[in-house]
Amino acid sequence: RWQTLPGELNDRDLKFFDGMLSYLEKNYKIDKQRIYLTGHSNGGGFVYLLWAERADVFAAIAPTAAAMAKHSPNAFLLQKLQPKPVFIVAGEKDNLVKIEWQKEIIPEILNLNGCNKDGISVSSCLTLFKSKTRNNTMTYIHPGGHGFPQEAAPLIVDFFRKNIRHK
Repeated sequence: RWQTLPGELNDRDLKFFDGMLSYLEKNYKIDKQRIYLTGHSNGGGFVYLLWAERADVFAAIAPTAAAMAKHSPNAFLLQKLQPKPVFIVAGEKDNLVKIEWQKEIIPEILNLNGCNKDGISVSSCLTLFKSKTRNNTMTYIHPGGHGFPQEAAPLIVDFFRKNIRHK
């Protein structure tokens, strides 16, 4: 499983991420304005940790089937998050990461990102919350469970393409 708290597992996964990014930057041409982050379930928990600990690296993030609810062990990370475009995927019938937990964090992210509280419905599952600070937030709340909905992948890619990292 991925690390979800600072210091957990001796920061094994943060160190792995730092090493991987360093290797890629040294060996490949990387557009540092277009580095994106997504992860599902426990990987989505790692997304929230990376957002808190390495926010300056990313242009936008997309945690899926992941929670950082106010009652969870990683709730304190809310105070460390920096405004960032974010695309959240959650299943209404998710029995592992309850929809209530996932929805609990959305108002906090909207506030952090300077988003309107009233979203614009893009489709039956997709909602856009426009930001005054170029940190739009989108939610894809689908009727399924914990599995990753394949139709979300191109939506996340499109969201990433529309966001570059601003210094």
